[in-house]
Amino acid sequence: MKRTLVTVGVFVILMASLTACAGGDINDAAQAFMTAVANGDYATAFDLSGPQLQAEVGGVEGLQAALPGALTDWKFDSISQDNNTATMAGTGTGPDGLSYTVSLYFEKLGDAWKVEGYAADLVP
Repeated sequence: MKRTLVTVGVFVILMASLTACAGGDINDAAQAFMTAVANGDYATAFDLSGPQLQAEVGGVEGLQAALPGALTDWKFDSISQDNNTATMAGTGTGPDGLSYTVSLYFEKLGDAWKVEGYAADLVP
C-alpha cells in the first residue's frame, strides 16, 4: 500500500511538472509576442507569429496595421491547451488607460508555440 501511494505521488508530481512546462512554453511565447508589440518591434512579433497569421497580415507592416494600439501592461490568468493548439486569456491596459480583455491563440509548430490570433476588447 505504501509503495502504491509513493508511485501515485511520483506520477502526480511528474504530470504536474509536465503540465507546468507546457504552460511555461506557451507563456514564454505570449510574453515575447506581447513585449515585442509593446516595444513597437513588429518584426520580432511577426517572427513569433504562425503561418496563418503571417498570411493574413501579409508582412510586418500588415501586422502593425492589425495591432494599432499596443497594451502597456498585461496579465494572463488562464491557459487552455488541446494538443498543438492553445489559448491564453487575461487583461491589460491600453495606451488610452482603459482596461481590455486580451486573448492570444497559439499553434505548436515543431518545438515552438506560434501566435495565430490576437484579440483585445474593451472591458464593458
